[in-house]
Amino acid sequence: MRVSVTVLMLIVCGIGGRLTKAQQPPTPTGFSVRYEVGDCRAERFDSATGEYVRPLYKEFGPQPLTAHIVLTDVQLRTIYQKVENIGFFAYPSQLKAVPLNALRSVTTSPSSTYQLEVRSGGVTHSVSWTDAHSPTTAEWDRLHALGRTIIGFVHDHPAFKTLRPHFPCE
Repeated sequence: MRVSVTVLMLIVCGIGGRLTKAQQPPTPTGFSVRYEVGDCRAERFDSATGEYVRPLYKEFGPQPLTAHIVLTDVQLRTIYQKVENIGFFAYPSQLKAVPLNALRSVTTSPSSTYQLEVRSGGVTHSVSWTDAHSPTTAEWDRLHALGRTIIGFVHDHPAFKTLRPHFPCE
């Protein structure tokens, strides 16, 4: 009898506290992201249009690699939650990576530049940063993790996998 009550409680409460699709907070109307990586791993993705562009160096061909990539509702909700969790709209437009109290900083070359633009509820905010310096701040780490989530969804998409892009720095 106790086992059936426990099982029933798990079912009623949602196993492991997972939310169903209907219970998850919706993304705001017009929510989208545009993510760009420059220099070594140049690529650009805009979730509003589904446009993915990977410029090619002259020796690889005259045309950039392009694909139409549409993120799922679950992926967009995941990105939205991360945007909210890190307080993205409070970030400065140019994020400095090195903590103010750092005793020394290491500069890495080559490095990449990043830009993330988020459109949500009629508001647009853009943040740029680079991976040229370390150590990094907690804000930088959270922003970079958000960017990796976005590009991870893009790189897992079947349309991306058909491109077989070559990144010269990898």
